[in-house]
Amino acid sequence: MGKHSKRSCSDYPAPAPPPPPSPDLIITGDGNPSPNGDYFEDDLYNGKMSYRRGDNAYFLWYDPDGPEYFLSQTKGSDAVSWFNQTADEMPLGTYSDWNYVTGHPVVAEP
Repeated sequence: MGKHSKRSCSDYPAPAPPPPPSPDLIITGDGNPSPNGDYFEDDLYNGKMSYRRGDNAYFLWYDPDGPEYFLSQTKGSDAVSWFNQTADEMPLGTYSDWNYVTGHPVVAEP
């Protein structure tokens, strides 16, 4: 019979970390300042799903008074600068620049 050696936990490779979550929306385009990046579902806001960029620097949210979607640095506030698109159902498409921003971000599904 052969001799068995004891192995410690450090003899085994560490498990691989889980993959990063897949984005729900992707924003590209020439917006300045740039809202580009991967966006993830955040919560219901004004009855529609809102989205946040991975670093929480931008939010995509719905305002039923337009009706329109806003892309701004603060969810629920377009007081400083924003991009927007008149739409009632889906936040997809090309956004317009307003109030201290330039360019036209494009919101798409991954």
